Amino acid sequence: MNASKSMSVRISVVVFAVLMALMLSLILSSQGAATAVAVAPDPDLQRSFSLATGPDVSSLDVSDYYATSGAASDEARRLAESVPLPEGGNFNGIRWDELGGVSRAGIKGLLLFNAACQWARAQDDGREPTKARLILDEVPRWPTLRQGDRNAFARALVLTEGQLAAGVRRDCRELHEREVTYAKQRGTLPSS
Repeated sequence: MNASKSMSVRISVVVFAVLMALMLSLILSSQGAATAVAVAPDPDLQRSFSLATGPDVSSLDVSDYYATSGAASDEARRLAESVPLPEGGNFNGIRWDELGGVSRAGIKGLLLFNAACQWARAQDDGREPTKARLILDEVPRWPTLRQGDRNAFARALVLTEGQLAAGVRRDCRELHEREVTYAKQRGTLPSS
């Protein structure tokens, strides 16, 4: 084979490969195939995943007990940093001053219960629907919501239809109304 014919074959192979790559990309884009894009992980989804895969928190662990409402409120603010909330969410409506003494596990359980309700309301209101669905799917695996009655509550929140789902979501809305009233009385911003 002479040099010019060999060069012509190599060029044809390269042109063919380029054309095939272009055709493949056109076919994929016309079928709506997703293209890989580097995206920073969502902090709320990361927090939810960490809770779902993290260690259990025993409600019987009273080694860290907060005897005053001020101490409980301070610990709640610290623990709240690891809890995902929908846009506009906060814990300003929780009545820490009425709890008396409480353990760290009790504080964490109350925060997670409250956050789960906030995500259910966000889903019902159409706020961040994809993120709300993803997080609600993980709620039954969050610590303090993994077992017993609390797990039944968490599993009911994942549902969107039926009497059980309606009842649990109604309870969350009623809880929210009380929290909004309390937050406003204290002069703090209520959650959405």
